[in-house]
Amino acid sequence: MRRDGARGRLAVGARIRALRTRHGLTLKEVETRSGFSATHVSEIERGRTSPTIPVLVGIADALGVDPNVLLSDAERPTLTSRTRALSGSDQPGSETTTLTDGIAGGRLRPALVTIDAREGVELRLDLGEVSGIVQEGEVTLKAGGESVAVAAGDGFQLAGEPALLIRNEGSTRARIVVVAKPSSLTGR
Repeated sequence: MRRDGARGRLAVGARIRALRTRHGLTLKEVETRSGFSATHVSEIERGRTSPTIPVLVGIADALGVDPNVLLSDAERPTLTSRTRALSGSDQPGSETTTLTDGIAGGRLRPALVTIDAREGVELRLDLGEVSGIVQEGEVTLKAGGESVAVAAGDGFQLAGEPALLIRNEGSTRARIVVVAKPSSLTGR
């Protein structure tokens, strides 16, 4: 049991050091950004001590990553692309295509939403933020009792609402690139 704890400390410390050096930051710069001493950060990097949750969050913020990145054994890229996007939809008349797999510590996920003529799709915004741009067609966005019409080339952003209804009022399909937090792209 004790051995696993030491191994975990070393792994977290190694991830912190790797991210710090990848970003070209010194221990002093992490100290300034996080509010935790360079000595303490160094001890964590060397596996001599385990960070508390507030320290872990502070260091993650200083490095510009989600704290989960420091704890996860899974290696995820910092730059990603997808040549064959995954598609799926649980709503008739629409298709949502995830454009990338996401990046390590990333909080955003881009998707292409295609809506047939005179159809609509509701995006549940569990984390409450989405933005996008209409590529083709004209759609009406409805959220929080408000409604706005947008056309090809128009952008939009929404925060603080539980859902966004996108309705294609036109006679041809509409395509919208939507960028949201990962759990925000669930259809209903």
